[in-house]
Amino acid sequence: MRMIAYKYPDIQVVVNISAPHIKVWNSDHLPPSLNPHSTTSSAPVMGVNLHFSFDVESHTVDTNIIFVSVNTPPKTHGLGAGKIADLTYA
Repeated sequence: MRMIAYKYPDIQVVVNISAPHIKVWNSDHLPPSLNPHSTTSSAPVMGVNLHFSFDVESHTVDTNIIFVSVNTPPKTHGLGAGKIADLTYA
């Protein structure tokens, strides 16, 4: 989402419904990236067109596109445990 906000400054990007994550992301202690291979920072887009909120209703009223993502942690048991994504919620 950060890259979409960076590449398309005219688009407002609002992400996540996890209050604990949003609290960290809206603080002054935002990690440079959740992706260790990323070379871009959130700083140029934070508060400009990249916003974090869990108020889904108010941010989806006038939306043109909605991306939905789910957590895919590694499987903890069964075939592929520790090696493949747990797609239970996908």
